[in-house]
Amino acid sequence: MIVPLFKSLRSRLLLGTLVSLLIMLFVAQIFMSDLFERHVEQRVHDELNERLNFMGAKLDNALGTGSAQNAGELLGEELARLEPGYQRPLSGYYWQVATNGQTLRSRSLWDASLDVAGNTSNGSIDFIPVQGPDDQPLIAALRTVSRSIVIDGRRTPTVAHLIATVPRSEVHNALKAFKSEIDIYLWILGILLFLVGMVQIQIASHPLNRIRNAVSAIRRGTIARLPGTGPSELTTLVSEMNDLLDALDQAVEKARSRAADLAHGLKTPLTVIQGEMEHLRHTGVVTAEQAEGIEQAVDQLENHIRRELVRARVRGSTAGAVTRLEIRPHVTRIVQILGRLPQASDIDFVITIDEDASLAIDASDFTEILGNLLENAIRHARTEIAINYVAGTQNIILSIRDDGPGVAESELGNLKLRGHRLDEHMHGSGLGLAIVEDIVEAYNGRLELESQHNHHFQARLIFPAV
Repeated sequence: MIVPLFKSLRSRLLLGTLVSLLIMLFVAQIFMSDLFERHVEQRVHDELNERLNFMGAKLDNALGTGSAQNAGELLGEELARLEPGYQRPLSGYYWQVATNGQTLRSRSLWDASLDVAGNTSNGSIDFIPVQGPDDQPLIAALRTVSRSIVIDGRRTPTVAHLIATVPRSEVHNALKAFKSEIDIYLWILGILLFLVGMVQIQIASHPLNRIRNAVSAIRRGTIARLPGTGPSELTTLVSEMNDLLDALDQAVEKARSRAADLAHGLKTPLTVIQGEMEHLRHTGVVTAEQAEGIEQAVDQLENHIRRELVRARVRGSTAGAVTRLEIRPHVTRIVQILGRLPQASDIDFVITIDEDASLAIDASDFTEILGNLLENAIRHARTEIAINYVAGTQNIILSIRDDGPGVAESELGNLKLRGHRLDEHMHGSGLGLAIVEDIVEAYNGRLELESQHNHHFQARLIFPAV
């Protein structure tokens, strides 16, 4: 099961970037630390090699004194100039020379000696880890040299074993200091790389955001198709979506055509039936009651056909892209047409709608809605019908209010019951209101009815702003 947070493609990419960076930084820290440790050890080896070379160069003069004590002091003074640690007891910086049964050692060894065994030929050098006094870990350099030294006027052949050490902690401390510093820089580098990755993901996801905004714009009716510009990876997706929208529009047109054909196909037979019934009534073939019953059945059939045709047309229109409709011109035109009716001659129409007021709805559907509501209002208004438009951040409200007798509170509740036969109620708010409710719900809106008995009746159309 995927955690809801990581259902987002951006979250997954960020998580992948973070995990990859952590792995790379961890591996980089290991390799850099190992490389630095090798570098420090090589420097230590070079330093020990130089000190063994220095000891070998000073060995002839030191042993030529003929006294081990004097030789040790002379050699110790020379080496102390290179490393003061040779004078500090148990410092880890030690030197030792073993030759002709004599052992010369640094003052730092105190009374201890180094027991080091190595495989070295004459002049070669061997680096080995050893344990010093108090089991102190050391890095030792061992070299065996042959000398012919003049002692008391006689040249004497001598084999000397030279040893120089540094504490292993020198490498450890340098490595620890390096890690503490490199970790800071690696963390800074990691944060910068993660921020760069975030920017890259943001830039890479911009075309997806543009497609999402374009889809929202299609739903709002501001555009009809997705823009074709963008990366080649998304061009196919955009093309397929536009083809789908084209197919939906074609399906809508076909549905409308079939609905119109069906309406025309049924209208003529129903008209013939009504004419024949009127003829039968006049000729006395059927009684007036029989004729009235059949005419009522035909009227009900005609009303049902009309309502279902409207439903089919509305479902088709909302399936595709719906352009945004400027409603004030349409309201003005419908009011001008209905205002010519005889029963509307004494009624004032008050239109409160901004010039730029718009609604994402098909023009024919809007005409159907407003026409039915205004017909009901004209039928019952006394002197005035008010049409108001209010656009908020969440909803758009279009209200039609008449100053007629209104509807009792109990009957108003029945008008809003789902599935109730609205055409059986008073004030002509029957099939017209049913059609209005079907169309409004198809656009994710709702129809609210409000009335104060003997004062007014108001229908409020509430559509989502987006």
